[in-house]
Amino acid sequence: MAPFLDESLIDDADSIAARDTGQTLRALATAGAQVREAITLSGEAGIDRVQAMTVFVKVAEAGGFAGAARQLGMSAPSAATGPRPRPVRCRPTSGPSCST
Repeated sequence: MAPFLDESLIDDADSIAARDTGQTLRALATAGAQVREAITLSGEAGIDRVQAMTVFVKVAEAGGFAGAARQLGMSAPSAATGPRPRPVRCRPTSGPSCST
């Protein structure tokens, strides 16, 4: 059963504030905006690791490279052959010793 959403409250800022005393909605909206900004800035700076992770997640969500490419506005070959996050290699020790 889906949660009930009274859409008449969406445009009433005072009503939302009264019901969201922990400011969860504001925190979620701010976090989403920060992620979008980080992705935009990393792309402008030529940092491809965030783009690679975005492609990786979209491929998993879409169930394949073609669907992910459509959602991301890129060609399927670009999605399939683009950079990928490198695996992390860890040696068993008593302290942190992971490398990329």
